[in-house]
Parts: sequence; C-alpha cells; structure tokens
Amino acid sequence: MLESVVQSYFADDDPGKQAQFGERALALIRSYKRDLDLNRAALHTLRRELRKRGHLLTEVRIIDLLIWADRVSPP
Repeated sequence: MLESVVQSYFADDDPGKQAQFGERALALIRSYKRDLDLNRAALHTLRRELRKRGHLLTEVRIIDLLIWADRVSPP
C-alpha cells in the first residue's frame, strides 16, 4: 500500500527519511486515510459500477490505481 509511487503522491505529508520509521509510516497512512474519507462517496460509486462490469476491487485498490495513473502516466 505505501510503496514508492504512493509515497511520492503523499510527499507533502511525508516527514522525510530523517523521521523514525513508525512516525513516517503513520503520517503516510493518515494521509491515505484522509484521501479515502474525502472521496468515500465517489470511490463507493466507482466500486459499484466496476462490480457491475465484473471487476471486484476495494476502495483502497481503486485509489491505488488512481494514484498510479496520476504518477506514472506521461504528461
């Protein structure tokens, strides 16, 4: 969940490599949860529509895919 692409997405909330592992992980997870909470309705709708088309994904997986699409897509 918190691999390098996702970490780069939340860079503004990352206390940096000088921070202790637990502190850094907690800050990134809080950012991730904040995004999930702020987008819960849209993610739920998207999940429901994807399920109708045979794609069973959780909201967490959907947000991961959206972050990856934002970070690795060419400009």
